[in-house]
Amino acid sequence: MSSLTSVKDLMEEIKKSFFDLVNKAQESFDEQTDEYEALASWIEHDRRLMELLYGDEAYEKFQKFDQKQAETNLKQLDFYQKQKDFWWEQMEVQKARMD
Repeated sequence: MSSLTSVKDLMEEIKKSFFDLVNKAQESFDEQTDEYEALASWIEHDRRLMELLYGDEAYEKFQKFDQKQAETNLKQLDFYQKQKDFWWEQMEVQKARMD
């Protein structure tokens, strides 16, 4: 009976470890998302500051900010795609293990 209990305890420990890894991965994804959002916020803040300083006519300066905003958005979209791919792969691995 003790070997059955040991196996059961081991399975619970493996399950807990797996969920800990999943949570850690999601926390890392969340941190990266927060960084992209903070960067976008800073760019928008700086753009508004430029507008206050130079008025609506500072097209060249605005173009630089808009370009940086677009680059940040593309990087964030790429990150989201990679995150989706990661979780899709994890789901497929778990499905395969269940079969």
